[in-house]
Amino acid sequence: MKKAADILMPAAAVILSFGGIALYLALFLPEFNIYDLILAPVILALYQAPAAWVFWLWRRRRRKNEPSREGQAAGTHQDPGAGEKSGE
Repeated sequence: MKKAADILMPAAAVILSFGGIALYLALFLPEFNIYDLILAPVILALYQAPAAWVFWLWRRRRRKNEPSREGQAAGTHQDPGAGEKSGE
């Protein structure tokens, strides 16, 4: 089940993303005007929200199932000589 979710959830996010773009084009392209152009980023963000939610769920599940790496959190790096002057 875990292997299937590792494949299906990112695939579902991609499908939902393309579906959101297709829905936007189908609804707004036939009668496109300046208001649609101004609101396009907001409308696209709303249509992309389900894809972002599925991707977020997948990332959260993947992080929870990963073995923890002690002292090696992402983006943190400790300099062994931090706070000391070099050469002394």
